[in-house]
Amino acid sequence: MWTDLDLRDLPATERELRSELEPRRGEARDVGATLDALDALDDGPVVERIVGELDASFRRYALPRNGRSPGPLAAIVFRWMGTEVEPYVPTDVAGSCYASFDYRETEDRNELVLGGLELDSAGGFGLAPVDEWLVDLASKRALDALGVLDPLVKLLVARTLRQARLAVERAVLGEAFRALPTKRPFAIFARPGHDEPSVPLLRP
Repeated sequence: MWTDLDLRDLPATERELRSELEPRRGEARDVGATLDALDALDDGPVVERIVGELDASFRRYALPRNGRSPGPLAAIVFRWMGTEVEPYVPTDVAGSCYASFDYRETEDRNELVLGGLELDSAGGFGLAPVDEWLVDLASKRALDALGVLDPLVKLLVARTLRQARLAVERAVLGEAFRALPTKRPFAIFARPGHDEPSVPLLRP
């Protein structure tokens, strides 16, 4: 569903999806309803909640594991979970911590190589209220037949990525993150689905 360039410029991706979907409001009520719900959504409380959940995750990542303190972390990857099982849309986000990474952007690729897995699929944050909208849309096969389901899902996920970036930018200023053993360069990435490309939420 995602290309590397889609993720690199999320505002442009959202604009393209809106321009694709707006003319199709009359084909299915859910198209207009979803666009209107996104317009009405106040990101402020959502971002505030995610910041709290990130703080809890950072504290968890700092705890001793298997009798030893965690080594300095170089990267955290937050994965949008659920795309590989029914209803095949993300419903939650889980984080994994790594001791090393290499990230490069070529003309059309975001190349991320990770090393030294320290903690797998732990912590993270929820996607409410968008998770419920995603599950509801995925249950409506008529939308898929019309060819509007994928762009609707992608637009919703893009909004959650934008919210996550805002939350990460705030959370890394807090005490929980400052107590986390990290090393430079350090980065936080998002992966919006199983086998999807990665995009920085916090650049090295």
